[in-house]
Amino acid sequence: MLGNIYAPFSLGFHLFFCIVATIFYAYLFKRRHYKHYLYLIFAIDFTLISQFVPIGRVIFCLGILEVIFLILIFTSMAQVSIKMKKLDKRNMELKKERALNLKNEKEEIDNAFSDDN
Repeated sequence: MLGNIYAPFSLGFHLFFCIVATIFYAYLFKRRHYKHYLYLIFAIDFTLISQFVPIGRVIFCLGILEVIFLILIFTSMAQVSIKMKKLDKRNMELKKERALNLKNEKEEIDNAFSDDN
């Protein structure tokens, strides 16, 4: 028997892959709360439609939907990346400020015990 020409895997393997991916990305979403994990869950699970509805127009619409999800995923990942870079930059500024404050405090303490006062 020939398989579905639009489906990437056999139904059993495809279903297993979708379940594992859904559990994995749901766990990551729960830990990190990034939207792109939800988009990945939907994008992967929507591929199951190709197993049950092997009609050319439906598959074409599914392809468009997958492209939309990819755009959403990359946009969300870019937003997270930009936010992380800003946080890293701010953390570096705070570390430099803290080091300068410690240096100034040390100088004040050292000067407090000098004979020049």
